[in-house]
Amino acid sequence: MDIKDFGVTADGKEDNTESINKAIAYLNKIGGGTLLFSQGTYNVRTVHLKSNVYLYIDKNATIKAIKGADAPESTWFSDKKYRSGLSPTDPGPYADPENYMTKQDVGHHYFRNAMFFGERLDNVKIIGNGLITGNGHLVNGDNVMKNAPDNRADKMFTLKLCTNLEIGGIHREEDLWYDAEKDEPYYIGNNGSKIFDHDNMLKIDRGGHFVLLATGTDNINVHNTYFAKDSQSNARDIYDFMGCNNVTATNIYSKVSSDDIIKPGSDCSLGFTRSARNYKVRNIIGDTNCNLFQVGSETADDIKDICVDNIYVLGANKAGFSISTNDGAHISDIHLNCGHTGKLHSRSKMYRTRAPFFISISNRARILGATIGRYVFTENGVTHDELLVKNVNIGKVENIILNGIDVSEVYGGSSYGGKNGRWKAYDGSQKKQLQLLRDINFRIQIQLKGAQF
Repeated sequence: MDIKDFGVTADGKEDNTESINKAIAYLNKIGGGTLLFSQGTYNVRTVHLKSNVYLYIDKNATIKAIKGADAPESTWFSDKKYRSGLSPTDPGPYADPENYMTKQDVGHHYFRNAMFFGERLDNVKIIGNGLITGNGHLVNGDNVMKNAPDNRADKMFTLKLCTNLEIGGIHREEDLWYDAEKDEPYYIGNNGSKIFDHDNMLKIDRGGHFVLLATGTDNINVHNTYFAKDSQSNARDIYDFMGCNNVTATNIYSKVSSDDIIKPGSDCSLGFTRSARNYKVRNIIGDTNCNLFQVGSETADDIKDICVDNIYVLGANKAGFSISTNDGAHISDIHLNCGHTGKLHSRSKMYRTRAPFFISISNRARILGATIGRYVFTENGVTHDELLVKNVNIGKVENIILNGIDVSEVYGGSSYGGKNGRWKAYDGSQKKQLQLLRDINFRIQIQLKGAQF
């Protein structure tokens, strides 16, 4: 059904939120259906998703955020102080061992302050080849709770404890890859030709702190999406999957973002933890101020069985492929370019990447029940004054396979924040990482095959 049949205007002037939510509730009540967003511009605050209701954004349609999204959940935890534990002497996450809301940053433990929100839903799709934009009204900073109440939205899509979610463009069988000369993605044709027509892709820009924050949500398919085609501002994390299982991500192009593009993890934001397993990630292309692919750093539960094929790092000021276990989790069976998602069409590539591969183990223990003590000690002649965890074992990383990767220009050369076009050649001002594999200090089983540097 066309959303306009419900009296929704698309003139880019009116607030369409209430009419859209009534249409979604109606389709849900009669058993489900698809709402077509035909040509026009739709202004929304927070769209309330419902089970068995699909949203289809047509090619000439734009859904645009406006101020006044739903407020974050009310909690007894102070919403004025950012207690993420970034400092080694910050006791915030540990002051109350059972307060799950202090174990992760504010972006992760509030859900309702989003452009699209759903909780305990089944069978939800947001698909099409139109545009969804945060329009500068989705915040991407950590101090969002200090804003005025009508300016605390920091997520585009939030799905909490849901099943069977799809977000993406119109499906294509071809693999997505990248042409460096044109600085554009293309689909690989049957004869190896380059198909630069990507009108099938869903366009998303200005997504705030998260384009998608999925927490405790299983059976997810994100695909055929072009990020930041026309605007590169107000974009931080792209896909954050916290405690999610059975996730597929395919044919994703992110022109530039300030944080991770694909991120499986596990935190305490639900009041309990969930492990994360069975990820199939393929054809991910992007430029980032952080990591293209990152396991963690929120690792309150185990993360296993992740297969990633055909990634193309255009630039990364941290890492191309990063694994961090900080909270006691067991991370295992992580494969890069092993062909588990389908036939490999290319070697993975990493350009202008500060640390092509980053593997780190620490013990921040941002989990329920963790207790700490403050200690002053000397290590290798250096005096430390830090909080150390008393009752949580350190995590483990094992069975990591990195295969078939070309690495070139090892420095932090992302175009993020650049004012003079895309990438500039290395001139000594960009940060470099001496080790290609950084911080492998503990028991890690890793295989590195067929890489070229």
